[in-house]
Amino acid sequence: MTNKDNLKNSIDKDFNKIKNYDAIIKKTERVEKMNKQLKFAFVPICLLAIILGSVFLNNNNDLQDKPIVKKYNNSIYINNFDEKIGGALKLDVDIKSVQLSEISERFQFATSLIIPSDLNQKDIYALYISDDGKVEDRKYDILHDYVIHYTSENQDRGVRISFSEKGRPIRDYLLGDVEKLSKINNIDVEISQYKDLFLATFKHDNLFFDIETNGLNEGELIVLLESVIE
Repeated sequence: MTNKDNLKNSIDKDFNKIKNYDAIIKKTERVEKMNKQLKFAFVPICLLAIILGSVFLNNNNDLQDKPIVKKYNNSIYINNFDEKIGGALKLDVDIKSVQLSEISERFQFATSLIIPSDLNQKDIYALYISDDGKVEDRKYDILHDYVIHYTSENQDRGVRISFSEKGRPIRDYLLGDVEKLSKINNIDVEISQYKDLFLATFKHDNLFFDIETNGLNEGELIVLLESVIE
């Protein structure tokens, strides 16, 4: 027997074909099983990525298709004045203090006003006028205005909201006629400015408003007006 034949017989003797074949088959099946598991695990991940991508794209399309809607479609024009007109007018009225609870049910806007946080409600009062009788016989028993007054601690900023069911609220000075109207929530508003003072007048829900601010900027004024004109 040649050396080659001896080597072959030695390998055949030591190498159990069936045993090793079974081992190889088992390893092969285990590898295939792992590949299948990885394959099926990969599919849900891909599906999840596709679904999330689809949702993201749809949301983006929705955002692009749907315009951002503003709360109000405002058109603002400020009429500037260099001086007050008429000076301080004498008011022939009687003033009586009232509580917010006395007017809040009837005038609900008074409880939802958006006022700068540094301002506090100072007082609320009613203005009464008299009839046209003789001075000595006059009785101030005709309610004309309500006034809500806010002010800052050092009184450098303030808001005065006057409103009336009878007509334009009473005031002690004027700024003159406006050239152009503003529009807030489809309501015409006259807005005037003198130095750091704003004056806004308008009619809404059968009430005549006269809103005066001092020390507030234009943005704070508009937010306040929007809270009244709901």
